[in-house]
Amino acid sequence: MNHVSRQGAMSIKLKLRILMLISVMTLSISIGVTAVGFDAVHRTQSAARVGDMQVRGLMEIKASAFATVLDDQANRLHAEMGAFKL
Repeated sequence: MNHVSRQGAMSIKLKLRILMLISVMTLSISIGVTAVGFDAVHRTQSAARVGDMQVRGLMEIKASAFATVLDDQANRLHAEMGAFKL
């Protein structure tokens, strides 16, 4: 009877070791996947920031060009009005 209980105890210890090994492996994989996810989020955030800066730059160029056109039209209109006053 003592031999059977020892074999049962070894079986339980072996099962617990296997369960512990599986738990550690699962936890390690989970940490790795989380790190990869955070890296992907960081890369996406950086790409979005670069895109936002490019869009802002294009908007500033467009606004500057539009202001130049408006200023040019105002100067031309002012010159024409001055010509009529003579």
